[in-house]
Order: sequence, then C-alpha cells, then structure tokens
Amino acid sequence: MAAIDAVRGRGERLPRLLLTLIAALAAGLVACMLVGGRWAQLLFGGLAMVLPPALMALGALRRGRLGGAGAVLAVLALLLEGGYIAMVALAGQVAGGRWFAGLPLAAAVFLVTVWLLPLGLVSLAYGLTFSDHGIGDEDLRRLRSLARHRAQPRADANATEGEG
Repeated sequence: MAAIDAVRGRGERLPRLLLTLIAALAAGLVACMLVGGRWAQLLFGGLAMVLPPALMALGALRRGRLGGAGAVLAVLALLLEGGYIAMVALAGQVAGGRWFAGLPLAAAVFLVTVWLLPLGLVSLAYGLTFSDHGIGDEDLRRLRSLARHRAQPRADANATEGEG
C-alpha cells in the first residue's frame, strides 16, 4: 500500500483544481438551464466552451502535470471563447451582414473556431507529443510492480485456504 500512497501523494493540486473547475462548470451549466433568459443563455455558451479543454486537461495529466499540453489547452480554451464571443457579436446579422466562403460570417466563424482550428490544433499537438502520452518503459515497470503488489495478498490468501 505504501507504493500506491506514494503515487497518490504526488502532484494532487492540479487534478483537484481541474476537478473543482469541472464541477463548477457543470453546476453553472445546470444553473443556466434552470434560470433561463438571455443572460443565462450567454453564460451557458461561455461556460460550455471552457468545459472540453478542462476535460482534456484532466485526461492529459501525467504524474500531476500537464507538460506541454497545458499551453495547447489554454490556447484551445481562448480560441473557443473568442469564437463564441465573435458568434454572439455577429448574431442576427445573417441577411444584411457579411458573408464568407458562401456562409454568413457567424456560421463561418463557428466552423473555423469551434471545429477546424481546434481539430487542427489538438491533432498537431497530439502528433508532436505522441511519445509523451503513451506508456513508456518506466510506466510499464510501475504498472507491473503495482500488479505484483496487489496480487501478492491474494496469492497468500489462496495458499492459506488450501492448507485448511
């Protein structure tokens, strides 16, 4: 158990912070749905744009750290929020507003900032750091050690039952 406690004790601040952020975002999203109204709709959209990068950050944690993923996810959050603010600013300007690539500007902003750029950014970042996110030799040794540590009490208990 000491090995498991040592792993748990390392770098607990960031995972707790991310879990708290995700819980606060979820509570805010639910509150916006219950309250309703224009401001709740605007706040809902703003909160919803931060949730995916926060969830990705939680999944990208390695030993309590984000490493290079932190900067990419921060840029992703800013990109999503900026796109959302632009879409809200362009709302209602479809018929008389500007068009880009055959689409109303708000729709083009949506496609670029919520789909194309984030897809490219996350794919590129993952591709460049792929080896950092896989299971390395050290991780494999740790997993095998934990598996042996957990299997040992069972093997001892089975041996004791067989003697009785």
